[in-house]
Amino acid sequence: MKMKEKFTRILSSVVSGALLLSGTPMLSGSTPTPLKAEAASACTINTNKLYQSIDGFGGINHPEWY
Repeated sequence: MKMKEKFTRILSSVVSGALLLSGTPMLSGSTPTPLKAEAASACTINTNKLYQSIDGFGGINHPEWY
C-alpha cells in the first residue's frame, strides 16, 4: 500500500473514533445537564432613525456607476 493511502486510512480511523467517543454520553442514558443562556430584554426598533444608508449591495468599485 502506498504511504498516502495508509495515512488516509489511519486519519479516517482516528476521526471516526473521535466522533464515536464524542457521542457516547448521549448513548449512555445519563441525563445531560441543561445549558444556561441569558437572553437580552426585548428590543425596540425605530424605523425612522437612519444610521447608515446603503446603495445597492456587493463589493464592486466601479466609478462610472456613481
